[in-house]
Amino acid sequence: GGVIEMHHGSHEEKVVLINLVNDMTLEPIEDDQRFIVDGWAAGKFNLNVPKFCVAAAATVEMLGGPKKAKIIIPDPPLTPEDIQSVLKGRGWEAEIVTAGSMSDMVTVDPKGILKCV
Repeated sequence: GGVIEMHHGSHEEKVVLINLVNDMTLEPIEDDQRFIVDGWAAGKFNLNVPKFCVAAAATVEMLGGPKKAKIIIPDPPLTPEDIQSVLKGRGWEAEIVTAGSMSDMVTVDPKGILKCV
């Protein structure tokens, strides 16, 4: 059940855009042809995301298009070091540890959990 859209122009793709930003896509631009692959969507169907993306890009290759791709990733989130730096700037001691070093780390109940302690 997708939407059928009519696109005009020569359909000569200049680049393959491999989008890995969850639940987002790129709108077609009529005078700037790009082959858009929403790679994140493959994961929603338990498909192998890298193989899906390469197979989709190979379509452009088989049609004689350029072997040029842009892989779009989410904007980088804060790193632990970013948070540590701000806390240290406020006079805190801030240590970065792994989850495995915390013996009381548990899986969240799928029904949800909200706690402030």
